[in-house]
Amino acid sequence: MRRWRLTALGTLLLFVASLFAPFPSWADESPRMTLSLAQAVQLAWQNSPDVRAAQAEVDKAWEQRKDAADVVEKMSYIPATGPNVVPYADQAWVGLLMADANWQIAKKDLEDKKQYLAMQVAQAYYDVLAAQAEYDRQQQQLRLAEQDLTVARAGYWAGTATLFDLSPKEAQVEGSRKAVAAAKEALDKAYVVLNRLVGLPSDARPVLTDQPPRENLVVYSLDAEVARAIDSSAALFKAKKAVDIARWQVDYPYATGKYLKYNIATADLTVSEQNLQSAQDQLKERVLTTYRDIRALEEQIQRMEAQVKAAEDQVKKARLFYEVGMATKLDLEKAETALVDARAQLENLYCQHASALAGWNYLTGRPVVS
Repeated sequence: MRRWRLTALGTLLLFVASLFAPFPSWADESPRMTLSLAQAVQLAWQNSPDVRAAQAEVDKAWEQRKDAADVVEKMSYIPATGPNVVPYADQAWVGLLMADANWQIAKKDLEDKKQYLAMQVAQAYYDVLAAQAEYDRQQQQLRLAEQDLTVARAGYWAGTATLFDLSPKEAQVEGSRKAVAAAKEALDKAYVVLNRLVGLPSDARPVLTDQPPRENLVVYSLDAEVARAIDSSAALFKAKKAVDIARWQVDYPYATGKYLKYNIATADLTVSEQNLQSAQDQLKERVLTTYRDIRALEEQIQRMEAQVKAAEDQVKKARLFYEVGMATKLDLEKAETALVDARAQLENLYCQHASALAGWNYLTGRPVVS
């Protein structure tokens, strides 16, 4: 009977204790979302209002082209160039040519918006990775500063150090804490930008699964790259169509419904051609500048890789000295922190290089994300 009472009492106590125990948080235990770069781009395309608007423009332009084609089909002939023409035929034929040009421009604009958005997503993706590496680096610096302060305080209580010795250590810890907070804020901001582009909630913190590529840019001919950029540029495509439209107005004086004088039409054509040439020159300069910037980054990466290798050797040396009693734990941790710092700087350069490559691919008409 007594045993039963004790058992019942124990069960009651466990029940009461369970009432005050915190309930498990399913949100805390749920795994974080993972996100590859390709997935991020697909999400951005699906959720982008600009892409949807561009697709609507393509659909509208196609309908307008069909309407213009119906008008020409009813004429049963294509007007010849020159002044001795039927004004209505001129207007209808050029209307079809312009509708077709606008449809092609809309298609080109849609693809350009998608690739430009892919470039933005890639750069935001790598910005998050760089910010995460910087945050980890600052946390490591804080841990080292706190351990250094602990040693200094032990020396103070042992009588081998003064308050003047403690002040710099305490200031260093305080500075490291502020640096960690700033790095955390930068990481949060980088996530907000990425989330906005891909359509995720601003407070989402997906785990990014891709790392920046390590390969250098391969270019066999800069002239060929310039040609690729000119052929693929949506802005230049539009400028070329503007030249075509101006030429049609020269060939068909009644293209606008009213007679356009030859001198005025040829002047408009000259302006369009010069605008195209200027845009091509600017694009060529941009390609060459981007190429030089990427090469400069690759040289920085090469130097930083050598520094990381040297830091790794220092850690091996410090660990060996620590194991044989010739160095303290703090000496080893300082070497490890220097290695973390060097690796974080290298990771930042890798991310900058990957972002620059995304811009290069967009500039030269290659898929930003394969």
